[in-house]
Amino acid sequence: MSMKSGISCLSVIPMRSASNDRSELVNQLLFGDRFELLQTQGKWMKIRSIEDDYEGWIDRIMAGEIKSQAVSDENARVITQPILCEIKDDKNHIMRIPGGSSIPKPDETGSFLIGDKQFSFVHSDFADFFVPAANITDSAMQYINSPYLWGGKTVLGMDCSGFTQILFCMHGLNIPRDASQQVELGETICFRHDAEAGDLAFFQNSKGKIIHVGIIMDKEHIIHASGSVRIDKLDHSGIYNADIKQYTHELSVIKRISLE
Repeated sequence: MSMKSGISCLSVIPMRSASNDRSELVNQLLFGDRFELLQTQGKWMKIRSIEDDYEGWIDRIMAGEIKSQAVSDENARVITQPILCEIKDDKNHIMRIPGGSSIPKPDETGSFLIGDKQFSFVHSDFADFFVPAANITDSAMQYINSPYLWGGKTVLGMDCSGFTQILFCMHGLNIPRDASQQVELGETICFRHDAEAGDLAFFQNSKGKIIHVGIIMDKEHIIHASGSVRIDKLDHSGIYNADIKQYTHELSVIKRISLE
């Protein structure tokens, strides 16, 4: 028998490092994210996100229906706008879902099914929510001033790797959740002056461990989540924060991940 699986039908479900409400927030499931059930412990379920293999604990009451078969992502569409778009359930209750959420392809009226639950978009121009920006840097600019939240990946709060993961998702590519995993992808750019807009820059601590990631905007600037989503100077040493007049992150490597 196949492993039990489910799909998030809430706008955001927190994933925690352990099976209690006080444990660290490590990730978030967004609306439409699929997961496999690994184990249960009281009211808690340990799950693995199907899109990126990330594991954590969620509260059973938030999980909805769990089935004993794989949940399909056939014809899935990703919300490419960071703002919270409005959908409603079959009881006409409004829900606001964030950018990066994925849903089955809606019909011409904006209705779609997840399992046996019916949802529909509130606004008739729902197709606009699936149109990505021209490039990743344009998408990134839509998140400017979003607050930093460890484990978060929505416009209401996100960490550095949640930021980059959502941006690539909006442009059709699932990448891992953490910076230390993302750095394993793509082509290494050996010289900073060869970097292009949309490349990922990774930063290390004093022990050489990758602890931060951001999106290169141009030869001298980077957009990243640090306190908030912001643009800072980038040079061969790392990120220079002009507000506090000091370097905040030491540059390790630049990688280019193809979207084609």
